[in-house]
Amino acid sequence: GGSAGGHLTLWTLANLPANRVAGAISISSIGDPEPFLKKHEDIRRALLPDGDPIGTLDPRPFVRPGMAPALFTHVEEDTVVPIGSHRAFADSYRAAGNSVDFFSYSQNVQEGLTGHCIWLPGSQPHRLIPEIERRIERFVTVVRGTTALRGGSFTEAFKAPNRAAKPWCYWWWQNGNATEESISADLEAMRDLGFGGMVMS
Repeated sequence: GGSAGGHLTLWTLANLPANRVAGAISISSIGDPEPFLKKHEDIRRALLPDGDPIGTLDPRPFVRPGMAPALFTHVEEDTVVPIGSHRAFADSYRAAGNSVDFFSYSQNVQEGLTGHCIWLPGSQPHRLIPEIERRIERFVTVVRGTTALRGGSFTEAFKAPNRAAKPWCYWWWQNGNATEESISADLEAMRDLGFGGMVMS
């Protein structure tokens, strides 16, 4: 995951059972939310209304020994998510005895990289800088060679995940506009698409 998706990756890594995770890759992500929110007070007010504690956004307290290996990358001059935010999570992860590779790089390594510096400018489909792609390739190769997931190989588990590994979805009932037929249709669609659960709103 990258950026906000990387923040979700860290939360997923911290909450899934360790034996269901082969490895995690987090790119330019928010690890410790404090440096990020200090830089973006408008986002702090939007995410933490009424004085909600910042800890509700912080995955670090859930770090524990025995978690899956992780690869973290971040540009040193990031103007959106300070590199210290990501490094703080990596430090907590390493301090718990987990394997982590933290790769930092300068925006000067590739012409046109500025700001958040996740994708190569103008790349379609999006591409990372070559060094990150090589690191990811090596990381995935090592993980595949050293991690045996319960119930089958990495490839088999990816193709047929168990219920705990399946994605969830939000299920909005717009102003209570629902009928028995629409409810059944929605639930059947979730089943057919392979969702493991849903959150009603």
